[in-house]
Parts: sequence; structure tokens; C-alpha cells
Amino acid sequence: MEQVVGQVVKQVMEQGAGIITRRSARLSGWVDRMVWVGGGSEQARAVYPDIYPVMGIQSVGQVSQVVGEVERPLAAAGLTGLHRELKWFRSSADCSTVLVYFRPEALFAWRIGDPRELVGTSYSLFDLGVGDWERERFGDARLSAEPERFLDLVEDLLWRQLKDRELDPWAEWMVDRIVYSGGSVRIEQLAEEAVLSRRQLERKFGERIGLAPKAFSQLVRFRRSMGTLAGEGRLAELAVEGDYYDQAHWVKDFKRHAGMTPGMVRRRLE
Repeated sequence: MEQVVGQVVKQVMEQGAGIITRRSARLSGWVDRMVWVGGGSEQARAVYPDIYPVMGIQSVGQVSQVVGEVERPLAAAGLTGLHRELKWFRSSADCSTVLVYFRPEALFAWRIGDPRELVGTSYSLFDLGVGDWERERFGDARLSAEPERFLDLVEDLLWRQLKDRELDPWAEWMVDRIVYSGGSVRIEQLAEEAVLSRRQLERKFGERIGLAPKAFSQLVRFRRSMGTLAGEGRLAELAVEGDYYDQAHWVKDFKRHAGMTPGMVRRRLE
């Protein structure tokens, strides 16, 4: 069964698999949401592009990335940076995982790796040099299959890492500016507001987020489009709502990220 990861998830039960979403007040500056996914049979999961880097920690079972006919097992704790193309992952039966959706600017402030090098890639946390994680507490988190306890342990683990760090106010402002505009704000306008040349803006934004502001804006627009596909509006109307010049422009931009047209994705979501 396919599950769209990266959309706002409600607590549901699907084919025996549970999904629980938590929003943490103390991690709110860093983390958009945490999602526990567990139970159910072996399943493939389509992960569409989104604006959130995702950390995954499995307590039981195995998650693998699927590329063509090849499956690459992932580490028990890893990070997937921003990605601009559809990715496939497979979870073993009864796999239990916590997915942490970080704000786009969080990894730069945490210094967990160069955001530009993380784009489109999945890394083991220990490959990224996160060596000061409390090994005992990490082991406890992996061994806890109880959803709420598992979420508690992961949240506490992250809080210990992040509580003494500070987010970059400029990066926060820039991300919010693009997101609240729905990805439609012009790059020239952003540069003017930031009192930077376009080239300076692109370099500074890329160092903090991993993508150029235009590429990030395209992800924001794609994410917005994915949200509208669940509705009943006609595709031509959705293109207009997304501030695209016409439906053909929207379809081309959408296909670049999803690998298929909006109509094809809508049918998969039904």
C-alpha cells in the first residue's frame, strides 16, 4: 500500500498499520512534526518531494530505499535531506519507525552536515558525525515499540541535542517568506527585501537550506499542489489556484518533481 509521507498526517489505521502524529512545543522552532509509523504488512512507500528534511529512527524492523530493482537497507537511525524527485522506500513487516520532519533551516543551525551535501541523499546519523548522542538512551528508543514511549524518547533525545543551539533568524525569515507566499514570491523581490544582490541571496540561502531559493520555491508550490489534489476541483482550476501561468506549465513543473502528472497522482491517492 502506498502512503504519502510529507503531507499533514492524521491519526489513522490503514491495513493494520498505525500512524500517530505529534507536534512538540519545546521543539517547535526546529521540528514541524514527529510521526510514528508501525505495524502492518511489508509495504512500499512513495515519498514525494517536500520542504522538510526527515530523520528516521527504527525501533524494530528494517527500512530500505528502493532504486529500480535494487533495495538498499538504511541504518537504524538516518537522515534524508531535501529531495526534488519521487523516492521509494520499503518497510519490513511490523516495522516501527519515528519520522522527524525538521524545518528547512534546522540542519544548518544544528550543524549536522552541509545542507547542500544532504540534498537528495540519505545518511546514517553516525556517518554525519553525530557522535555525542547518548548511546544508552538511543538504545532505549530503539527497543521501545510502544508508540508514545518511543516518541517521548526520541523527542527527549533531540531536545538534549538542540536546547543550547540557536536558529539563524535570517534563514527562518527567508523560509517563512517563501512558504507563506505559496512559493510565488519573486526572487528579485526577496533579494531587494534582504538588501542583497540576487547572487548573494542565492549563495547565502543555499548554504543554509541546501537549495537555491528558486528551487525551494518550486518545492513549496509542488507541496501546495499535492495538498489540493485531495480535493474535488478540476485540474485546470487547481493550476490557477497554484499561481501557474496555465495548466501545461503546472503539469510540466509537477511532473518534474513527482515523475507523473497531477491526474496520475490524484488517481493513486483515491
